[in-house]
Amino acid sequence: MMARRVLFLRWGIVAFSLLLYGRILGNRVSSAQIEQAQNTRAYCPASDAHRLLLGLARDVDDVPGLWDLPALSTLIIVTGLEASGTKEVARIVAHRALACDYGVWSGLGSCIDKARGNAVLHRSLPHGAAYPDIDGIINKALARRFFVGVVVCSRDKTIALRSSLRAGHGVVPTIAALHQQRGVEMIRNVMRLYMRPEVHDASVQVCVFSYETYVLIGEVYVRRVFRSFLPHRQQAGSSDESVVPVPYDANAKYVRV
Repeated sequence: MMARRVLFLRWGIVAFSLLLYGRILGNRVSSAQIEQAQNTRAYCPASDAHRLLLGLARDVDDVPGLWDLPALSTLIIVTGLEASGTKEVARIVAHRALACDYGVWSGLGSCIDKARGNAVLHRSLPHGAAYPDIDGIINKALARRFFVGVVVCSRDKTIALRSSLRAGHGVVPTIAALHQQRGVEMIRNVMRLYMRPEVHDASVQVCVFSYETYVLIGEVYVRRVFRSFLPHRQQAGSSDESVVPVPYDANAKYVRV
């Protein structure tokens, strides 16, 4: 009996070691792609070869139901670094955009309301094992005459990195930091393209949602950020304050007083 337990323990250690080695190797390959991508100027190339090189997910067409919406529909893309509050913000946005009631949708993937012509798409940077082609999604939506809103979620950079590592999104901190920097560059690219004065009245609007400010001020901040950005829900006898909970300060455990 003891020999069998020792054998199982050995095999368990071997399996864990192989899994850890595979993740480290994958991160090393990704880091090489990130470094090469950071030396290029085009962060959202059109060719599949360049998308593969930069680690961009081919998810422009991989959003079931989104491209079936009619022209003049509203697409809200919620993006930001991993562990920057994107999932929670996506849930709030979906509720306010009349796509999904708060608490019904998990905030992952997409929430589409065909009846009202509204959709909310959650894409963190990176998103799973690769980086979503945010610019490609925007361009296709504009070609279909959608109104496009992009919510960029912001959180303290160091805390976001530590939270991402704690959640198991990376093994080696240095490589995880490279992934994070790649995400920062993609955010900068979106803001450079769509927050310029000359495109202020175009069909793409971009706003920045600060996690720290949300925790500090709460619902008042949410109303302020999305006042002219989203169609707000009107419910008789209720308000958004009764639906969206008081924000939880997830930064506290990473700060030493």
